[in-house]
Amino acid sequence: MPSAFARQNGVPMMLAGLWDVWQGEGGAWLRSFTLITTSANEIARPIHDRMPVIVEAGDWPLWLGDDEGDPGELLRPAGDEILKAWPVSRRVNSQANNDAQLMEAVRC
Repeated sequence: MPSAFARQNGVPMMLAGLWDVWQGEGGAWLRSFTLITTSANEIARPIHDRMPVIVEAGDWPLWLGDDEGDPGELLRPAGDEILKAWPVSRRVNSQANNDAQLMEAVRC
């Protein structure tokens, strides 16, 4: 069953990622992006064994390189108290669907 995730407090999540711009074959400039994952916490584990790394607001300067330190220390699962999850419609499996109802909880 597809699932949605959000912060318990409703604040948007910042996910750890990397981006690059590089020149591909034929000289075209390509933009690429990847999300960084880690092992799942107790909330995500019933759905998948990995989850995106969630960077807390206080850690943004370290992740973005503004503070000294090792950003690798941030590559850990979010605390179990941070997230909530709920089942959503299988309509999320099609990019043709793009409406607010995709986030509504459904009965399993």
